[in-house]
Order: sequence, then structure tokens, then C-alpha cells
Amino acid sequence: MQLIYCIIGQAAGIYSLILGIGGISFCGHSYLDKITFGADFYTEIYGATKAATSSIVALGDMMEKFANAFMICAGIFMFAFFGLSLFKAIAKRQENK
Repeated sequence: MQLIYCIIGQAAGIYSLILGIGGISFCGHSYLDKITFGADFYTEIYGATKAATSSIVALGDMMEKFANAFMICAGIFMFAFFGLSLFKAIAKRQENK
């Protein structure tokens, strides 16, 4: 049973690594421009709103990069951890024979 758990753990690690390398996209955000609010909304409020929403989008980009890096690190850790456990389980099984 331990061998199955180790293989499943390694598969999860590989999947996590692939997700991290492939990139995780939260919602496909885009930066705002003057077309977003319509033609007659050219005031100082528009500039402030545009700056605030662009900052939020930049924060989303940063979180996406962090999530990708985390998934890569988690995938490498899981693959190594369960790989070591798999080798230990195989060695223990051979000793018992």
C-alpha cells in the first residue's frame, strides 16, 4: 500500500510541476484604457480609477507569478519526497523477502 501512495504522491508532484511551468491564469485580466468607461467620463476621477484598477491588475499578475513559483517548488519537493519514500519502501520490501 505504501508503494501506491508513493507513486500517487510522485504523480501529484509531477502534475504540480507541470501546472507551475505551464502557468496558472486566474481570470485573464487586462489593463484598462479610456474606452472602458465611455466617451464622457474624462475627469480626474477617471484617472484615479484607472490607476487603482491598473494597480489591482498588477497585483493579480504578481500573485499569478507567485502561484506559479510555489507550484514549481511544491512539485519538486513532492517528487523528491515521495521518490525517496518509494526507494525506502522498495528496499524494505526486498529485505523482507
